[in-house]
Amino acid sequence: MRICLYEDRRVADLAPLALARPVADLLCGMSALEIKHRRYFAPDAVGHLVRPIVAELTRAARPYIPVNNPQWLRAGPTVLVNARWVPPPRAPGESAPLTADLFADGPFVAVCDGDLAFAAVGPDALAAVSPATLEQCLEDWLATLPVRTVGGTVLRKPADLVACNKSQIAADFPHAVDSDGLGSRPAAGGLTGPADRLFLHPTAAIDPMVMIDTTGGPVAVAAGAVVAAFTRLDGPCFIGPGAHVLGATIRAGTSIGAHCRIGGEVAASIFQGYADKAHQGFMAYSYVGEWATLGPGTQTVAGPDDLPTGCFIGDHARIAPGTLFDRETCVGLFATVLPLGGVPPRDVPSFSRVGPDGTTDDFDCGPLFAAAAAAMTARGRIFTRGQESVYRAIAAQASGRSRPPARGSESVRFRIAG
Repeated sequence: MRICLYEDRRVADLAPLALARPVADLLCGMSALEIKHRRYFAPDAVGHLVRPIVAELTRAARPYIPVNNPQWLRAGPTVLVNARWVPPPRAPGESAPLTADLFADGPFVAVCDGDLAFAAVGPDALAAVSPATLEQCLEDWLATLPVRTVGGTVLRKPADLVACNKSQIAADFPHAVDSDGLGSRPAAGGLTGPADRLFLHPTAAIDPMVMIDTTGGPVAVAAGAVVAAFTRLDGPCFIGPGAHVLGATIRAGTSIGAHCRIGGEVAASIFQGYADKAHQGFMAYSYVGEWATLGPGTQTVAGPDDLPTGCFIGDHARIAPGTLFDRETCVGLFATVLPLGGVPPRDVPSFSRVGPDGTTDDFDCGPLFAAAAAAMTARGRIFTRGQESVYRAIAAQASGRSRPPARGSESVRFRIAG
């Protein structure tokens, strides 16, 4: 079977998380979305149809996979999969659909909660598909092809990733762990709940005085991760490869991506990777992008139970110590939040600086990129020309924006006395 993961115009609604990466790379549960699509369809070949701005980065990360390649796309029957669709978990023993079975009754579209999840079409229908014509083709297929209903979730906003993270950790767990490390107990820590819900990779380091609770769901600690003393892990949760959890409390529904540094308390949140929140502070129902730095005491407002929405922070954002974020705050790429004595605006645009005097543009990319390169080099990574090109393109797009209004009375409501 051939599948092609496509991005439609609604990808823009997943900003700032998907601004500089394909949606297929977003972490949810224990894996990126692309891994879930591969598991659901078990394809022989995979292609990508992405926004032009991220095409080169997608190719660089997948040098042997066709990206925006019309010749490959039209070479045979293909399932075009909405990259925003999170497939439902398969039942134990249930196999992926075979190409012959999927196309047995001809082309069709599959719909999830009113949105297109995937379309199974032949070469004739694919002849007109390109990044520029994709939207029209999807509309035509929805209007003319038979419609089937499928389960899962179609992501419409960043909060949707957080909302389904808890169930995705549980769904990913049987596929993402192996028998070597499954059922292990921390040598000098405590375990509450079933041992078969705990996976500790043999190369993970678990200090004494670590408490793990699998009563509510599985806990997985990946290769090279370090869990320091006085940490508590409540399942379901995932600690990614090379991540450091520094005496933190990790509540249920949290995924810590690769090589993050996490302290304080985190609940029902996702850290994409390489984020730095090594100090005290409370983050809940939030999603933090790669290389974001959160100063000591960064917190989200704890809202009512019926409003479980935190903040969404883009790549390379820098947050001052003591910052308190209101619900549904979005902080863009390379944005800087300075000490305010109040709550930042809910919209902090990419390449901007928020301080006591309001929001100002920060399009001097040279110093920003130099700081990013230094931070990445210090942790064994390279700030590539491809990344710089994407970030400069995003900065160019942002340069035509209008500045958001100040929060006014909402900031006063949380202002620190004195």
